[in-house]
Amino acid sequence: MNEGRPVGGRRSAARRAVLFVLLTAALLVAGTQLPGLGEMRAAVEAAGPAAPLVVLGLYLVAALLLVPRPLLHAATGALLGPAAGFAVASAGAVTVALAQFWIARVMLRGAVHAWVPLAVRDRLDRAVARHGLFAVLYLRLMPIAPFSAINHGLGATAMGVRTFVVGTAVGCMPYTAALVVLGGSAADPLSPEFLAAGAATALLVASGHTAVVLMRRAERARAAERGGDGTGAPEGTAPAAAGRD
Repeated sequence: MNEGRPVGGRRSAARRAVLFVLLTAALLVAGTQLPGLGEMRAAVEAAGPAAPLVVLGLYLVAALLLVPRPLLHAATGALLGPAAGFAVASAGAVTVALAQFWIARVMLRGAVHAWVPLAVRDRLDRAVARHGLFAVLYLRLMPIAPFSAINHGLGATAMGVRTFVVGTAVGCMPYTAALVVLGGSAADPLSPEFLAAGAATALLVASGHTAVVLMRRAERARAAERGGDGTGAPEGTAPAAAGRD
């Protein structure tokens, strides 16, 4: 625990963190009460020219209720088609990501300051400042963690808002396009559009998992190199002194 953090500050951070957990649980429960796709389609058809705005509103509500992003993108494609669906899903994804980023910034950043050791926090903040845009692009291009979890996690760091928004907007495009087309052509599973979108989605997911495996191997290799000082001894272990019994 950080010695320099006032007790009152730690208690305030703890209260905010608990409130965040309770809010997340409430949103998950509320998300189970959303209308089905048939009801949404009826509302969209009744909206006429305002259909994209209606779908955007539904997207924002559902996403804030922590409905998984692949389902939202596919539903958006099914309701609006590929072109309009892509535009609405992209706008919705960035808007929701920014909202969740700020929720975490307000409710979790204090907990990071209160409980994460200063040295670890400084190292994380330096990494975010140096590689922030690349990190966001990577996490969006390779969907290896839930969308909301990434937004909340990055909001708890010192990442700048512009870096987060730009990385999210650009990085989400391929995955969003694939899922929207997949949803828009789901009525004909043998159509070229559906098959191409399905293949693209599977490739993105597989690439993400492969990238994680390769990164972990590279990190272990770097750790092994740091652990040796030319004698093969682990890091922090002094080599045996000559002549020692």
